[in-house]
Amino acid sequence: MTEKLNPETWDEINKVVPDVVEGTPDPNVVDGTSYAWPTDSDGEKLDVDEVIENAKAMTMESTITKPTIKMLSIMEKEIEFFKSNNTDVYASVKKESGTTHLKVESTEFQDYVKYLCYNNKVMPTEALSKNLIQIIKVKTLHNDSPIEAIHFRLGWEKDQKTLWILRSVDPKVEYIKVTKDRWSKELECPIKIIVGSDSGSLPDPVADKDGDFSLLNDYLNVSDEHIPLTEAWLLEASLGSEFPILSIQGEAGTGKSTLIEILHCLIDPVLKNDGTIGGTLRPMYKDSWSMFASAKRTHLLAMDNLSKVKDFFNDVLCQIATGGSYEARTHQTMEDTTKLSTVNPVIIGSISQVSEAPDVLRRSVYIRTIYLGKDKSKLKSEFWDSFYKDLPIIYSGYLNLLVYVLQNRESIQPENIESMTDFWITGRVLELFMKDKWTITFDEAMEQMTLKASQDLEEQNPLIQLIIKYYNNQPDTELAMTTSEWNEKLFSKTDDSETDYLIKQLSRTEVRALGKQFATLQPLLRKLGYEFNKKRTSKSNQWILSNPNRHSTNSTNSTNRDETPPSESGMSGMSGNNPTDIFGNRTGNYRTHDDF
Repeated sequence: MTEKLNPETWDEINKVVPDVVEGTPDPNVVDGTSYAWPTDSDGEKLDVDEVIENAKAMTMESTITKPTIKMLSIMEKEIEFFKSNNTDVYASVKKESGTTHLKVESTEFQDYVKYLCYNNKVMPTEALSKNLIQIIKVKTLHNDSPIEAIHFRLGWEKDQKTLWILRSVDPKVEYIKVTKDRWSKELECPIKIIVGSDSGSLPDPVADKDGDFSLLNDYLNVSDEHIPLTEAWLLEASLGSEFPILSIQGEAGTGKSTLIEILHCLIDPVLKNDGTIGGTLRPMYKDSWSMFASAKRTHLLAMDNLSKVKDFFNDVLCQIATGGSYEARTHQTMEDTTKLSTVNPVIIGSISQVSEAPDVLRRSVYIRTIYLGKDKSKLKSEFWDSFYKDLPIIYSGYLNLLVYVLQNRESIQPENIESMTDFWITGRVLELFMKDKWTITFDEAMEQMTLKASQDLEEQNPLIQLIIKYYNNQPDTELAMTTSEWNEKLFSKTDDSETDYLIKQLSRTEVRALGKQFATLQPLLRKLGYEFNKKRTSKSNQWILSNPNRHSTNSTNSTNRDETPPSESGMSGMSGNNPTDIFGNRTGNYRTHDDF
């Protein structure tokens, strides 16, 4: 459109256009000076509208500088751009080391754009790189190319039969392809996989025939009954579409942090300052957004040294482990939102259990580190040198087990499984391979773990202790009462110092919202062998507690009852049938909203 006119003519048009717009009688004269009116190739003068349109086009072209046009042409030839959703654009950058995928807004890609500018004798300014990225993003988001999924560290092909693991990006890009037939090292991958800027390379595995996963047990500081759980979790962290939460507990100095770093090295290693690989041990997050943002930039999300958690933690923890999203208003906007979606295996390191939430309990695998004593302690450098030496052999054995599980998982029936079905199946398949090396079956390990974890939570939960203590002091196998009646029985003042102590550990909110507390305790009581269910009767709701393994005792012959009827004297602080609990609250002759 503008190629028919030379630059000198355009300079004159830029002067003429304002007067044309204002309707100057003779547009050929500006400030008393005559100018040649632009003509077409046949020498015919252009009309006013054509001159204005040409001037506007020239103005637009002047904002896209020659360096920008040059670099756009080079980038579109050398880089493949694709969108992962309706807002994010990635660049597939081909180098001698292999192809890597970078988000176009990332610092890494901005640095690469500046490198391209320098190589092509263009000044690599900040403004230029930002303009290039903005133009590329707009063009990519609005073209007709399909959306392509982005995976972190590993991912499955669409048929869900082939697993790809990004082993390294430096000094060369290398993948590991895992099928039910074999595993192999590859230089190209059909799916898009990325790692973080601080991610390290997975071990370079030895030949499959030389792999030995059992060497890992020399470095795992856990008891024999927790070995099956740890090894099954390691496999599921690569195979799963959702993941069990690994809770590592143990007293101070028993190697919880070391264990977390070992697991990192086999799944999603991080490059440490000394050039070795390990893990990132994060503290408690300040909010939900921070936790989701951190999980989005890694495959394995590990937190260590947690002593207490914030209110949001339990919900977000389950969402990340099973696949969830967090959406919030985009900064400096009123209506736009930004959504983070992720699914990650999660590790929590702590001295004792930090969560009593039922959802966390049924999605967690609990293992405990053990104290080895001074005689078995090693220098840190000696321990890690030995581990890094064995790591390629261990990792090859790990890949062999991934193949074995893929070969055999369809032959395992999902029977007698309450939750975490995929994890149970992986553990049962692994048992077929490791049965001569384990001292316990996988199912037995899970049952023991679940019972022990429930007992640990019972010790930390005074309300459960109160309920069980009251139930065990009654002659019947089944207790059915409304919430207000439970409140009266559990919290009335007694001469029992243990009961009074447990009541004092509860807050007023927990006592007043007893029905809500009961609903959260149902899964935990079930794992302890009790059934605790809410049932609607003709007049009210009743909470029914029973223990199928307990036999009824005749109340007239009971010798171990410690039942004290509600006081009708001054002891209760109230007269008649209106006793009070240890807080001084009325517990008799009234109903809560849970009763209706």
